Amino acid sequence: GGAAAMARAALQELGYSPVEISAALKGVDPNASTEEMVRFALRAMVMKG
Repeated sequence: GGAAAMARAALQELGYSPVEISAALKGVDPNASTEEMVRFALRAMVMKG
Protein backbone atom coordinates (compact mmCIF):
# COMPACT_ATOMS: atom_id res chain seq x y z
CA GLY A 1 0.00 0.00 0.00
CA GLY A 2 0.92 3.66 -0.22
CA ALA A 3 1.59 4.06 3.50
CA ALA A 4 3.97 1.09 3.54
CA ALA A 5 5.86 2.39 0.50
CA MET A 6 6.23 5.81 2.10
CA ALA A 7 7.33 4.28 5.40
CA ARG A 8 9.98 2.23 3.57
CA ALA A 9 11.23 5.33 1.75
CA ALA A 10 11.43 7.26 5.01
CA LEU A 11 13.38 4.46 6.70
CA GLN A 12 15.78 4.23 3.76
CA GLU A 13 16.39 7.98 4.11
CA LEU A 14 17.42 7.25 7.70
CA GLY A 15 20.03 4.82 6.40
CA TYR A 16 18.36 1.47 6.95
CA SER A 17 18.77 -1.23 4.31
CA PRO A 18 15.76 -2.77 2.51
CA VAL A 19 16.44 -6.07 4.31
CA GLU A 20 16.39 -4.38 7.73
CA ILE A 21 13.24 -2.50 6.80
CA SER A 22 11.41 -5.62 5.64
CA ALA A 23 12.30 -7.40 8.87
CA ALA A 24 11.28 -4.42 10.99
CA LEU A 25 7.90 -4.08 9.26
CA LYS A 26 6.99 -7.74 9.76
CA GLY A 27 3.73 -7.84 11.70
CA VAL A 28 2.90 -4.15 11.23
CA ASP A 29 -0.80 -3.32 10.89
CA PRO A 30 -1.39 -2.97 7.12
CA ASN A 31 -4.01 -0.30 7.88
CA ALA A 32 -1.60 1.80 9.94
CA SER A 33 -0.61 5.28 8.79
CA THR A 34 2.85 5.96 7.37
CA GLU A 35 3.87 7.60 10.64
CA GLU A 36 2.67 4.61 12.70
CA MET A 37 4.54 2.20 10.43
CA VAL A 38 7.76 4.20 10.75
CA ARG A 39 7.41 4.24 14.55
CA PHE A 40 6.69 0.50 14.60
CA ALA A 41 9.76 -0.20 12.47
CA LEU A 42 12.04 2.05 14.53
CA ARG A 43 10.89 0.33 17.72
CA ALA A 44 11.58 -3.07 16.14
CA MET A 45 15.07 -1.97 15.06
CA VAL A 46 15.91 -0.57 18.50
CA MET A 47 14.75 -3.75 20.24
CA LYS A 48 16.70 -5.91 17.79
CA GLY A 49 19.83 -3.80 18.15
